[in-house]
Amino acid sequence: MLQLRHPIWLEWLAKAFSENPFKGSIEQLQIFNYALTSEDVGDVMAVNSPVAVYQLKGFTGDGSDDYLPIQVGNKPELQLTGDATIATWIKANSLTAQAVVTKAASGEFSLTIAAGGHLVFSYGTSGLLGEDSTAKMQSLSSNFRVIQGSWMHIAVVRDITNGVLEWYINGEPANQAATRFEYALKSGGGVVVGGMDGAATPNFLGELAELQIFGKALRPSEVKKYSRMNKPDPVYQLSEYDGDGTAQSEWIDAGNIPQMQITGDQTIAMWIKATFNGKQNPYGKCYGGEGALQIESNGKVDYYYGTSGERAEPFQEFQSGFVLVQNTWSHIAVVRDLKRMKLLWYENGVLSNEEDAEYEAAAESSLPVTVGKGFTGRFFNGKIRNLRVYNRALAPLEVKAVESSYTPLPIYSLSKLKLDGSPGFIPLQILSEPKLRIEGDQTIMFWLQPEKIGQKMQIYSQCYMAKAQ
Repeated sequence: MLQLRHPIWLEWLAKAFSENPFKGSIEQLQIFNYALTSEDVGDVMAVNSPVAVYQLKGFTGDGSDDYLPIQVGNKPELQLTGDATIATWIKANSLTAQAVVTKAASGEFSLTIAAGGHLVFSYGTSGLLGEDSTAKMQSLSSNFRVIQGSWMHIAVVRDITNGVLEWYINGEPANQAATRFEYALKSGGGVVVGGMDGAATPNFLGELAELQIFGKALRPSEVKKYSRMNKPDPVYQLSEYDGDGTAQSEWIDAGNIPQMQITGDQTIAMWIKATFNGKQNPYGKCYGGEGALQIESNGKVDYYYGTSGERAEPFQEFQSGFVLVQNTWSHIAVVRDLKRMKLLWYENGVLSNEEDAEYEAAAESSLPVTVGKGFTGRFFNGKIRNLRVYNRALAPLEVKAVESSYTPLPIYSLSKLKLDGSPGFIPLQILSEPKLRIEGDQTIMFWLQPEKIGQKMQIYSQCYMAKAQ
């Protein structure tokens, strides 16, 4: 086997046989003087692959037949016998013993939750699917517990090359142990997401997002990078902010918090009602870095991000296709989708305009997150509700869901209604629209002038046993 890894060889190879030199990265180039079998190709591909050998966007398990475990199968690239990493966002809805992602507890790998909430990673040299009571299996429990009903990023790294087995929580090292074996034995079992072959452990109850399995030991910096990407819920939220355009409105300085050093995909969404006061900044961090918003005096909204990591060039300006109406509520959202190299503006849940992104990543800055004041030095004059910042690019339906999940405007209104209360009177019936199926917080308010009292009278109802009366 010939392995070309030296930079000079790679530079020559990239330019050879082409008039246009290659632009990009090459890793793990290997040339064999024989034809590999399909199984061998899978093995070679999995070892030290710079990308995950298995990825899953999301999984939900609730113990019902509607959400059964995913049978991935015994694919060659998942027969990981050397270095390996499993990383995922996880939200467990139960702290009972349950299987998260498994193949063989005494073979390639098994990730479970023990009763009480500690995570357990196992591997071994017997190849048995379940736990092996002999000395042929090693397990390492996390020194932290999953929090029921809350998202967290977890990763376990099996670094056989350096003899270390290590847990990470939200990108930070947690606990480690020395590896007992120099390899894991291939098993005949398939990978199962949300369960375990043979049902030795109950199925997973909860949600997974951005599950990734690597055939290499991720470095600490790589684990941290993945923990700062694609969190299912916002990395920053603010329920309300009111500013009057002066320093007396007490603008918010949230600091240079790590989760807001977003250099990849990003979404910023909020309800906003602005009084125009020249250029002003409702939200910002760094216009030459992670991103910032600016309202122009004409009601247009600008989004900036850049690669300087400072309030300086180079940066890209992306202006909204819509115009805010002064003193009127609008829901606005800007999406930075660097996987597709697109910037997108939304107003009231509907795509307004888009353009190509110029930079593949934003630069990390040391500037703080601010609400109500930013780089123009002008204080925001208006109201902000339900500000959310995500470290991922929301899909169009997700933007609409965020817009609909909370609104400062009534979702139904009726100016006047006269009811006579006589027998046989047919009340006003409102069709069961999706927006009226409110299962969370709710407020119902009206002026009422009864013409008689002394007996029970129905005013408003939807489903009194489940939702509201």
